[in-house]
Amino acid sequence: LHELEKLGLECDEERVANFWARHIFPQPERDLAAELAMKAGTHMDRYLLPLPRVPDAPFSVQQPRPDLLYGYLAGIFTMRQISTLVSLYLEGTPRQPLLPFLVVEYKTGAGPGGNLWVAANQCAGGSVASLQATAYVNTALVRAGGRRFLNICYSLAVDSHLAFLYLSRIDSKGRFKMQRVDSFFLLRSEELVRFHQCVATIFKWAGDRLGDIRRALDTI
Repeated sequence: LHELEKLGLECDEERVANFWARHIFPQPERDLAAELAMKAGTHMDRYLLPLPRVPDAPFSVQQPRPDLLYGYLAGIFTMRQISTLVSLYLEGTPRQPLLPFLVVEYKTGAGPGGNLWVAANQCAGGSVASLQATAYVNTALVRAGGRRFLNICYSLAVDSHLAFLYLSRIDSKGRFKMQRVDSFFLLRSEELVRFHQCVATIFKWAGDRLGDIRRALDTI
């Protein structure tokens, strides 16, 4: 906790990211499960973004670039499953991590880097794209006579003192829904432990969900 308190006094986003990478979020070279992939600060595929409702609208949907994005490694799927997945996308080959399930956005809590409300908006953008990736699979699965599997995405907005956990889904009418489901005051030891347990639970769920994804791709 002493290191965390010091971080809050003299921090920027890079220091916040490095701290949580060391203590909470799994890293590929260290403790990330073999079936999972992570990218840091990389743009998500543009074709996963929703199209503007108004043709020639004077605005564009921002391409998400999460601080951390977790999904699945291509190498854990069979060649047939990968071919099926590629065929579902509108253009190009999907980049790793495939079928993302967790978006993480860091802020300093003060200064020009923005705050956790800005991070929440960024989480929403990454979550929309993540849900769309799985929605392609579910749509094809239903057409093939299968049943949809659960399509949700978790996201975390984190600074040196606070973390907000969001759960996103697509409702029965195709509308994006995002809800804050938990918050953590990270300067309290019991809250820090609970935050660590929460992140671990998300990764366990992602591993358990892999069987549903493989069965879906085999059915399509």
